Amino acid sequence: MPRLTHKMVLDGIDEACERAKDRLARYAQTMPEAAFKRSLAAATAEHNAELDEEAAKPCGCGDSACETCNPPKTVEQGTILYSCWGYEQTNIDYYVCVRRTKCFAWVAKIAQTRTEDGPRDMTGSCVPKDPVEQIGPVRKRKVRSGYRGDEVVNWCSYADLYVWDGRPKSWSSYA
Repeated sequence: MPRLTHKMVLDGIDEACERAKDRLARYAQTMPEAAFKRSLAAATAEHNAELDEEAAKPCGCGDSACETCNPPKTVEQGTILYSCWGYEQTNIDYYVCVRRTKCFAWVAKIAQTRTEDGPRDMTGSCVPKDPVEQIGPVRKRKVRSGYRGDEVVNWCSYADLYVWDGRPKSWSSYA
């Protein structure tokens, strides 16, 4: 049976399944009815197991909206979060989730390493310090669903906390 791709499953194109049904239909004329039903059930179970196995693998399609390649990000204990905010400048703050319940996350501000490597003066990139160094108090905040199902922590009126993707974030300062 040929390997099914994510696209084939999504588009409903399942030639392998159709070929299996055709083959079983031919055998149905020569088999007793009970044996045919057992064969059909076994082939269906095997095919469904293959589909489940295929669905569990990243499809590699590269589509940013593909939930298989880009599962929604969730906030758990130990997750690094960041906020991006500012007026005429870009401030980046990093946080760590120290506790999580169904609706709330307890987060604390952590130290960061900043480099001035941007295209202009007073710009650069930053990452959280490794190992994590807590520099702020732990605060309880509400967790909600954000863009494309990613979890977001409500921080304050001007910034939310997003799951950090591991890449340096760009910052700028006014003076």
